Amino acid sequence: MEEPFNNINQPELGNVAEAQQQAAQATQYDAAVPSKVSMWTKFKNFLFQDVVVTLTPRQEQVINFWTQDIDEEKVKGFMFQKINFK
Repeated sequence: MEEPFNNINQPELGNVAEAQQQAAQATQYDAAVPSKVSMWTKFKNFLFQDVVVTLTPRQEQVINFWTQDIDEEKVKGFMFQKINFK
């Protein structure tokens, strides 16, 4: 006879001690995890840290100047403008 779906993860009254023993074994393996941070972890954390860059208004103007969109009309207008010598 099959057990209902609700009781699959619930131990029976006779198996409570067995469930507690399994839980103790599960926490036993957690103690094997090293508590000391390795050199590779420190190096990886240093390489992949979040970088926040704040710009001054002047720096923003310079970046906007160098990254502006230039089309043919602007280039043609600049190259063939009239020059007055006085």
